[in-house]
Amino acid sequence: GLGAVKKDKTWGFIDITGAYIIPLQYQKVHSFSEGLAPVKMNDKWGYIDKSNNLVIPCQFDNAFGFNNGLAIIEIKSKQGFIDKSGKIIITPQYRKVYPFSEGMAVIKKGKKYGYIDKEGKIIIPCLYDWCEHFNKGTAIVEKSNKYGCINKNGNIVIPIIYDEIN
Repeated sequence: GLGAVKKDKTWGFIDITGAYIIPLQYQKVHSFSEGLAPVKMNDKWGYIDKSNNLVIPCQFDNAFGFNNGLAIIEIKSKQGFIDKSGKIIITPQYRKVYPFSEGMAVIKKGKKYGYIDKEGKIIIPCLYDWCEHFNKGTAIVEKSNKYGCINKNGNIVIPIIYDEIN
């Protein structure tokens, strides 16, 4: 793998021997994931491949690694998702989005959290003070400092009455 390194205010990538594979030329970088790494140039983020080809132009205010073919990007303080070609799959419209898990992603709209599917359709409305990602069909949710669990239909399967859940 390649390691991200910073020297004299610029970032690049080295291999295991310490040799530069991608020269120090970026304002900031994140690690490679699924063959691409987010890089910042001229105050905008885009994506390079391991040969330092800019495969998605630097156009985003923030950008994160790929997970299952999608990456979270931010434009004007709103987050959404792009695919590996750079096409916007889910328009940046949420205050915060989190990676997909079991086909659903946690979103934050205003001060509340809910879930969308990979088409961007809201599956579970933003009713909660916090939501975890789905794991084996259920997710921990918080409402008024109490915790419980919901299923993928949004039905409460463990009442939201507990001080903590693990």
